[in-house]
Parts: sequence; C-alpha cells; structure tokens
Amino acid sequence: MRETLVVLDAMGVIYASQDDVAELLIPYARSFGCTLSNREIEDLYLECSLGKFSSLALWQSLGAGGDLHALEEDYLNGHRLSEGLADFLGAMDAHNLQVACLSNDVAEWALSLRRRFGLNQRLTHWTISGNVGARKPDPAIYKHLLSATGREPEDSIFVDDRVRNIDIARDMGFKTVLSPGIVTIIDDTLWHRHSRNCRNAFWVWRRPERPPLASSGARPSPAIPTLSLNRGTAPENLPVRNGDRW
Repeated sequence: MRETLVVLDAMGVIYASQDDVAELLIPYARSFGCTLSNREIEDLYLECSLGKFSSLALWQSLGAGGDLHALEEDYLNGHRLSEGLADFLGAMDAHNLQVACLSNDVAEWALSLRRRFGLNQRLTHWTISGNVGARKPDPAIYKHLLSATGREPEDSIFVDDRVRNIDIARDMGFKTVLSPGIVTIIDDTLWHRHSRNCRNAFWVWRRPERPPLASSGARPSPAIPTLSLNRGTAPENLPVRNGDRW
C-alpha cells in the first residue's frame, strides 16, 4: 500500500481567505476605481483561473493602470496563512507524510504566494487550475493531480472547504475532509477539528497498524486507513463511511 498523500485546497485551507474573489479581489478592484459589476469581475477571474489569459491581462481588464507588477504584489499582500498550518506541516514532516495542493487559482498568483510563504519546500506537488485548464469540481483536475503524483484516489486524503469539491472527490474514491478547521497529528493520528459549523466535531485518520504475522508465517493484508468522526465524547475509533460529513 502506498504512503498516504494529504491533498489540501488553497483558499480556506492553506490560506485564511475562504473566498478570495469576494473578500480580496473585488474590494481591491474597487480601491482603484473598477466600475465592473461583481459578477463581471468574478467572470474575468474565472477565465483567468483557467489559464485563458495572464494575471496582468486580468488587471488591465479590471481597469488598473501604472505598474501592474507592483499592483499585483500589493494585492497579494492581503493573503495570510491559515491558523495552525505551520504546526500541521511540521507534523506531516515528522511522520513522513507528503502534502500536495489542489487549487482553483490564477497560475501567477499561486506561484507568487507559495514562494512568498516558503511553501515550495513544504508541499511536494501543486496542481493549479490556471496551469492545467480545469477547475474543481471538474474531475479532470483531480485526475491531473493523480497522474502527476502517481497516486490512486484511495491513497489520498483530500481537504477542501466546498461541499461540491468534496462530493466529486468522494465519488472518485478519495478519503475526504470538509474544512475549515485545525489539523494536527497526535500519536500517529491525524486530527481535523472543524471550527465553523460543528464546534466539537473531529475528523480522524489513523495510520494503519502493521498486523501480526499469521500462524502460517504469511502476513495478512495490511489494515486500511479509515476516517473516523468523534463528537465530543463519542466512542473511540467510531467508523464512518468514506466522505461522510456532519
């Protein structure tokens, strides 16, 4: 069995902003006098995040002038890492678990942000919609991730903050976790605390224990990693179906 790959969404999981268009892009565009409607700004962003034109072309379409490179850097200054991410990545490293990113984003912005926060050294792979021409929940972008990492869905835990993205991943065979929340590892257990809708809910993934040798000397099939859901004082190792959500 391959080592588990933990796949993180960017916005709302790696980065604090859950909807960077509504929370960051539209207000920033308004700050330099953009008169397009919110829907028109979102439509331009969606096209750019599919790689149909560059980020600088997006700023021009929004009516920005002057030094567009400097303007873009100023805009990206609005992003922050999610709380607990550094500890989580440290725990992943300590347990030799690889972490990848699967994100809908403008290619240039995704590259700049991961360089800015030093994430290229922490995550082993990045699949970004602006580079591959497909956005979640299109199955094509999930397949691109699997092809690029050499993994199968059942080898992967996918963490995202949008139900529709989780649904597609679950249907494809990924183990899934609905974010946002705080994720850490304690005693070889990956804990995910959901902090938005369910105050005392935890997703749990336990590393499989190596089974004892059978009497014949042959080793039985290894235990399969399972996701468990604990609600406060729920019984330990409470099993749930792959992708269940509260």
